[in-house]
Amino acid sequence: MTWDHLGTFKLWNTGERKHFSNIEKVEKSKIIGDNSISSTSIENESLELSWNDQGTIEIKGTKHPIGKMLEHNGPVSGVGISKESNKAISWGVDGTAKLWDLNTLQQVGDNMRHNGPINGARFNEDGSRAITWSYDRTVKVWNCKTGEQTGNSMDHGGSVYGALFTKDGKKIISWSEWSVIRIWSSDTGEQLGKPMELDGSVGGILLNEDETKILVWSGSGKAIFCDIIECELIGKPFLHGSGIREGLFLDNESRILTWSEDGTGKLWNIEPDLDFPIEHFSLQMEVLTGTTLNMNTIVTGK
Repeated sequence: MTWDHLGTFKLWNTGERKHFSNIEKVEKSKIIGDNSISSTSIENESLELSWNDQGTIEIKGTKHPIGKMLEHNGPVSGVGISKESNKAISWGVDGTAKLWDLNTLQQVGDNMRHNGPINGARFNEDGSRAITWSYDRTVKVWNCKTGEQTGNSMDHGGSVYGALFTKDGKKIISWSEWSVIRIWSSDTGEQLGKPMELDGSVGGILLNEDETKILVWSGSGKAIFCDIIECELIGKPFLHGSGIREGLFLDNESRILTWSEDGTGKLWNIEPDLDFPIEHFSLQMEVLTGTTLNMNTIVTGK
């Protein structure tokens, strides 16, 4: 699937998986934000597509478009595909999102609207609902059978930069330009608990296996660990000297590993009584992250 600054996107069938010679140029100014998808695929269709911040799109193995073009009235900022690969949702800077049936290539319901540019969209696990988030400070939930909004709009208090469903679909986690993380009921749109704040822009979010806890890190060098059932912080923040690049749960989620632009990796105890083969950790750190670990950086976070 491809989209462009003219407001159209096309679904392509693929043949042999070889480099496609035509590399199309897209205006760099039309690549909108960090939520634009950098690659996507459709199961059983062998579609491969990638593009970068230099404004180029590279297509491998494509032959002919399938059916008609799917159109927006303005630039298309991104497209998301459901897990079952039978639905797509597209969004744009004109404040509209559209839900598509990929079997019929027909739009489902009317345009889904925000009062400002839409920053992103995502389906839940079974593809029955989708969320959109926008510069208008809201997150909205949509019924994927009708294209109609369900529940109330969730007012974040600032432009929303990202959102996701939990696997069970009961909660939505969203974060804003002010680095505020909020948890919502996906059925009613009501906020659950108090908002959680993080210094600097949110760099990433990681849920643990049973999705009862969440790790959030920022460009300011701070990470927080939170209970999303009680909607409260667990322990003290984890600190680096500069922006945190990523985080991982290790050892049955008894410890957290973070690494940073300052060249350090840190291991944090979240269940400090459990044994850990510390003599092997440097090698594990290097394999996972490419970072050489100075063992003096290992700290206890609780």
